[in-house]
Amino acid sequence: DTWLELLARKKKNKGPEHPVDSGFFEWIKQRSHLFRGVTFATIQRDQPYHFIRLGTYLERADNTARILSVKTQIEQAEGNDLVDDYYRLGAVLRSVSALEAYRDTYRDAIDADRVSELLIFNPRVPRSLHFCLDETAYILNQLPQQTGREARKRCANLLTPKTQRQHIQQWQLDLPGKATPWTDAFGNLCHCLVLENPTQDIVLRARGTVELNQTDQGEPEGAVPHTVFLRPTKLTSVDPAITAFIEPFRATVKSRPYMGLHDVMLALLERMPYETGITHVGDSASQSFAKGKGVCQDHTHVFLACARYLGLPARYVSGYLHSAHNEQVASHAWAEAWVGSRWIGYDVSNSTDADQGHIRLAHGLDYEDAGPVRGVRIGGGAETMHSYAKVESGVHTQQ
Repeated sequence: DTWLELLARKKKNKGPEHPVDSGFFEWIKQRSHLFRGVTFATIQRDQPYHFIRLGTYLERADNTARILSVKTQIEQAEGNDLVDDYYRLGAVLRSVSALEAYRDTYRDAIDADRVSELLIFNPRVPRSLHFCLDETAYILNQLPQQTGREARKRCANLLTPKTQRQHIQQWQLDLPGKATPWTDAFGNLCHCLVLENPTQDIVLRARGTVELNQTDQGEPEGAVPHTVFLRPTKLTSVDPAITAFIEPFRATVKSRPYMGLHDVMLALLERMPYETGITHVGDSASQSFAKGKGVCQDHTHVFLACARYLGLPARYVSGYLHSAHNEQVASHAWAEAWVGSRWIGYDVSNSTDADQGHIRLAHGLDYEDAGPVRGVRIGGGAETMHSYAKVESGVHTQQ
């Protein structure tokens, strides 16, 4: 029956004559429901069945995350008009068949924070990330012993943040509760932690061993096309001051991209010396550039704005830096630009290439995509966050 349904779909010549009509999407939805119904009603509950369900929940989680991301990008580009936002949020909920679930849960006007909470954290909504990841973990545990071990092993390999120049030998997270691992749209390994009981302190610890390839030749493109990183964000948009700063470098960057961006890096550090306490974590590139001083996050945002303005894809990278002179460091950030069909790292704050002792955690369009920790909470009162990092070299020289 499953194969007959697939053949019937193929013979339909891809649906109605006018695929842009709403009827086309309704046809897609009906045929998808019919296929799933025929499959679940006839197929044996063995490995093919489990893997079909596994693919369903992984795809659902990915689609929900992408829909929320598009909504955020539209809001950043066009502003947050209350009337428009109401209809956009309604469209988001309808697109994942969650409008009734929202009304049943909140019984109130549609609110952006509640939509995000419903589609990310609610364990009872079939399209939420929480629900999909819980089902994924359950299905993996239902697989036969030998096959299940292999499937879980492959999933773990897919979720390990390996790159061309670093290999994770061992990594451990110590968290105050069970966390669900997942990968975001950029391929970063993430963990979702939900704490339902009141708490005064949340302590997150990560430790591990990372092997670095010191003969660095940059990173390959990866799963996300490099052209995605041409898109400006609210934290990396240029203004007249940044434009005036970067224009003199246009010819050099065009003829010699690697050295041209190296010149930009040195000039930017001279224009914005490293100093803590001047900028805020939410400052944009133009705001930190106007203040004339900043930290690694500010340097990276301005560098990204300059590179993208000149037509070179560039991305934000968060991680840690090992230094022979100072083994106690906080989290670090640097930029990578698409040069010569590779991602080449530029550490503006240290005026060097990001290829010596740089341990990467994540990358994205800006800090909001690659920040080490972020979250939401319910309740009043104030909060503070403290971070401490220590990086030690495993290479010892004999005396």
